[in-house]
Amino acid sequence: MDEALREQMLSSGFYPHHPPTVEEVQTHISHVFIAPPFVYKVKKPVDFGFLDFRTLVRRRYFTHRELYLNSRFSPGLYLDVLPVTFDGREFHLSGDGEPVEYALKMRQFNGEKTMKNLIQKGEMTREKVVALAKRLAELHAHSHRVSPRRGLGSHASVTYDCEENFEQLSPFVGDFVDRVSWQNTKEGTLSFLQRHRDLFEARHRSGFIRDCHGDLHTEHVIFEGDTIYIFDCIEFNERFRYIDTMSDLSFLVMELIFMDQIPLSETLLSTYFAFVEDKWGGFLLDFYACYRATVRAKVHAFTAGDASVPEAQRHHSKLLSRAYLELAERLIGRFQRPYLIITMGFSGTGKTTVTQALAARSGIEVLRSDVIRRKVTEGQPVSTGAWNVGIYQPESRALVYETMFARAREILGAGRSICLDASFLEKKQREEALRLSRELQVNLLAIECACDEERVKQRLQGRNKEGKDPSDADFSIYQRQKEVFGGWDPIPSIRRFTIDTTHGISDTELSMLAAFVAR
Repeated sequence: MDEALREQMLSSGFYPHHPPTVEEVQTHISHVFIAPPFVYKVKKPVDFGFLDFRTLVRRRYFTHRELYLNSRFSPGLYLDVLPVTFDGREFHLSGDGEPVEYALKMRQFNGEKTMKNLIQKGEMTREKVVALAKRLAELHAHSHRVSPRRGLGSHASVTYDCEENFEQLSPFVGDFVDRVSWQNTKEGTLSFLQRHRDLFEARHRSGFIRDCHGDLHTEHVIFEGDTIYIFDCIEFNERFRYIDTMSDLSFLVMELIFMDQIPLSETLLSTYFAFVEDKWGGFLLDFYACYRATVRAKVHAFTAGDASVPEAQRHHSKLLSRAYLELAERLIGRFQRPYLIITMGFSGTGKTTVTQALAARSGIEVLRSDVIRRKVTEGQPVSTGAWNVGIYQPESRALVYETMFARAREILGAGRSICLDASFLEKKQREEALRLSRELQVNLLAIECACDEERVKQRLQGRNKEGKDPSDADFSIYQRQKEVFGGWDPIPSIRRFTIDTTHGISDTELSMLAAFVAR
């Protein structure tokens, strides 16, 4: 920005309403002038590759885009785009002369009410997070679906974005960017992309690439009474805004982890996934959170390297850039952890068929409760259709699950994934699975098997007639299980993955699951 213009914009007399004070805040791409009760943002004539504001025409265009796009999330917060003119002697806001810049006019908001500040003051309640999660679920559900033909959000597009991040961070490596963290994060990111190409392409085809916010972090969310404003979305590059909804959501998740707000993060996710149908989204959250942390490291690196930014702000940005990259490196470890997989479902819904097919593709060890039951109750009488008697009495069931969890602890401790093929119909069994996964810091996946009831009946009748299966359940057991079933709590919805086995199992889904659990 022209220094003479900057000095005038720091003067109260430059503005028609003559604010009592004017304060400037700089980012790597903008000058922001706070002139109560309004804020004026002027874009810097910079080119970072992913954005190009070098010409006045481009700055005008993207300022108008910023007004339009942000009005979707924050109606009434963004007000107008005003020309900044020069009459040969002085600069004016919407005055005579030729436009030399364009300023986005916004209503000033209470900075103390941003999500970041509320967290820092201990005022970010669970109720606020629940309201935000519902709002995001609604926005994502109604946002424009990007045509797959455009290629945005595809595996190739995401790979390009990630590679660009590391390339643009590279000039700062060895200064305030740690070389080992940079290298580990790069290798882990690109390895994930290579391993899970099919999942990224499936998301791209299935309508999960949408016109999102793109820069959804805690400083861009405001709580004013019952109203939630989400501002400062990406306007300068569609590649960063036309993204997977999980990429959008993961920014907030990453920020909450960065601020050591794990309970709020869990509330955000459990509420969001209660309102959206997205069975694969949870598999991508840690990856996209890592990507978002890398983006933040890059953005702060740009600010730290901008000689026009005050030294104190540059130093602070160096510290933040380093901290965000360290977080990205830690997140790599989260999506590389082994899996504790449990099946959930009534008898005859195909749990064993699913686990056997998954084991064939991934090499994962499977422990089947029916087999273990026969071993730990050897010698006791067996009766098809028994309910809570004999080898199916509560004490026997407890011993079966205890045996499975003991073996699971050994396998997971050795760094390998394992699947427990059982019904997990009792809450205490699911609670133990959650407790073990948290204790060992492994990923939990609960595969919920569902099936048409008539198909279940046919399966159980055929299985019992053959007499070759370790399970002794018949259709009466299935009906009894349905009668007493009370839901899948406390397994969070983000950890539940439903497979309808009525017409068989999708090879594509099994292959994508196997790519996560194989070690």
